[in-house]
Amino acid sequence: MRSRHVLILPRLVVLLSLGACAAHALSPADLDRQADCRAQVDRQYEKQNRYLLSEQDQTGTPYSSHGFPGDTTSGLGDLYRRDRNIDDCMRSTDPVAR
Repeated sequence: MRSRHVLILPRLVVLLSLGACAAHALSPADLDRQADCRAQVDRQYEKQNRYLLSEQDQTGTPYSSHGFPGDTTSGLGDLYRRDRNIDDCMRSTDPVAR
């Protein structure tokens, strides 16, 4: 009985992992919509953070919190917010959901 489960378990894991790898393919219209949403979100970010365009790079300067290589979470909040805004834009412009 136990040997039967040992043989079934790896097959089940492979089957489930293949199902998880099957990504939702976007149509050409969806890809265009996604590109438009990314551009819109990037314009919105640039408008909200104008000061970043003229700010000098302070990486590696004394007392700088930007140049610490061990800080792996730096900027993750901004990336999450950008991805979330793109998802919101995609949902709001989805012709099927309307």
